Amino acid sequence: MKERQGKLLGIPYDTRRPTAARFTYTYWSAQNPRLFPPKMDGIGWGINFYWVIHPLRWLKARKGSVSVAAHHVDEDRREHPSRTEHETMV
Repeated sequence: MKERQGKLLGIPYDTRRPTAARFTYTYWSAQNPRLFPPKMDGIGWGINFYWVIHPLRWLKARKGSVSVAAHHVDEDRREHPSRTEHETMV
């Protein structure tokens, strides 16, 4: 089976094998600005528990500079070169 990722009807999916690095980035990472990032395996969204435990930091990061968000978009594009800017910010 070919391992792929993308969106189907606006819902993210990822059929690649899970890795420890992607698990950490998805479910516990201050570098991932999303509270509900796409799941690292399967269909839908997961929860970045780092932001659940540190809600004030999440609010501060959301209010922060646009350059922080742009940095994460660039970082996500390197990891997922086929994604558009809109897909990376959702």
